[in-house]
Amino acid sequence: MEEDDKKKVYAKGYGNGLKDAWKSVVRLTTRGHSPQELRMIAKGNLAAVPQKTSEKLYGLDVSTLIPKEESSFEYKLTGPLEEGRSYIVKERRPDRSFLIFLEFLQKGADGLCVARIHPEELRERYGMEGAKLVWLTRSEKKATVLGALGGEEEFVSPSNLAALASLLIRFIEEGGRVIIFEGLEYLVTQNSFNPVLKFLQKINEKALVKGVTLLVSIDPSTMDIREYQLLSREIGREI
Repeated sequence: MEEDDKKKVYAKGYGNGLKDAWKSVVRLTTRGHSPQELRMIAKGNLAAVPQKTSEKLYGLDVSTLIPKEESSFEYKLTGPLEEGRSYIVKERRPDRSFLIFLEFLQKGADGLCVARIHPEELRERYGMEGAKLVWLTRSEKKATVLGALGGEEEFVSPSNLAALASLLIRFIEEGGRVIIFEGLEYLVTQNSFNPVLKFLQKINEKALVKGVTLLVSIDPSTMDIREYQLLSREIGREI
């Protein structure tokens, strides 16, 4: 394939990716979101444009023209994970941990996702088919937003660690198999580190006893070194 043709195909895919991102924002303006929520979701959609572009490229049947290895949007797992164990997934963005989580879902595991990211954005970006979603948000008014989304979504205030722990333990005791946690740094800013560490210790112990896989997405650069070391020691495994 000529270089100019590749550029044209890529530009078309990129344009379609941008259109999809903005269409989703337009849809959200009719659902009562606050300006802050719309800004958060819009940022996430723009960040997802490379993935949407890649999807559009292959939707144009150009996979035979542009080899897969030429795509810059590709993830590789570090190796097989042992089910029923806890892992810190070191990453600046939670894409790798979510892809691991999706692999568990595809194998039929009952999964729960706790995230700072808006549930609709999660579904648009990753699909999350069959997963239960818990949104970390301070405003109870946003419950009406979740009610309009459909699916299995709940919201919990990041400062209410007791309620969050109760929800997670209930999921574990009811036979859940995998939990992904995105937004731990946000919990620390809302509660301070020690309460969050105790919370994580409680959930980790319960998950290990019940054989539930726990994935904790963390960007180490956003945390104090000592605090990260304590978290790493508690979880025990890093990928």
